[in-house]
Amino acid sequence: MSDETIHIGLLTIRLHLPGCSSLKQKRGSLKPLLFALRKNFNISAAEVGANDSHRHAVLACAAVSNSSQHIQPVLEKIPGWIENHRPDLQSLIVNIRCYKNTVGKMSTDLDIPPVNHMEENSWIWD
Repeated sequence: MSDETIHIGLLTIRLHLPGCSSLKQKRGSLKPLLFALRKNFNISAAEVGANDSHRHAVLACAAVSNSSQHIQPVLEKIPGWIENHRPDLQSLIVNIRCYKNTVGKMSTDLDIPPVNHMEENSWIWD
């Protein structure tokens, strides 16, 4: 088996929710947004920060591919899509990072759990 390169793109976006007055209202606003992002962009999406603030949210969107040429354009479209489809939300900070890792031949003799197979320092910037 030849070496395979895995590309991972990570978008973080800080949102301001000026119309939300409670955490329940915030969750009600974010749930359909996260569902739509997953559906329309074929990505993973979750609220990852500012969980206790009803006026702010930090979202993370991740995409995995064998080509970075696919990932970056997909992630770059998301902030504009949010602005067009959710004018009630304001994007404050957007950050996109791409990582890649080359996975060599894997052996079934390795006694390493899959989660620990790729060390943090094995990631390099694209």
